[in-house]
Amino acid sequence: FKCGEYDIISIEWDDSAHIHHGWDSVDNVPIFEDNTIITVGIVLHNTEDHIIIVQSIDIESRSVCSNSLKIPKSCIKKIDILKKFKEKV
Repeated sequence: FKCGEYDIISIEWDDSAHIHHGWDSVDNVPIFEDNTIITVGIVLHNTEDHIIIVQSIDIESRSVCSNSLKIPKSCIKKIDILKKFKEKV
């Protein structure tokens, strides 16, 4: 997925789910349909294995951000770049 740091993107991905806690019979573990999620955010890191996006970032200092989310690339179906980051000149 070719997106750079600070690009604003839309990600379509398969959500993981916590199904059950504690010990139980395997017959009691339900089979769920996939939950496809669409998330919009700012790319903080784009590694070989995952993308970390944030809701907001102080673009001047690049030292603080809010509401981060790490999405494994194996769960990502599609990425659309909504706006490429352009460094101020």
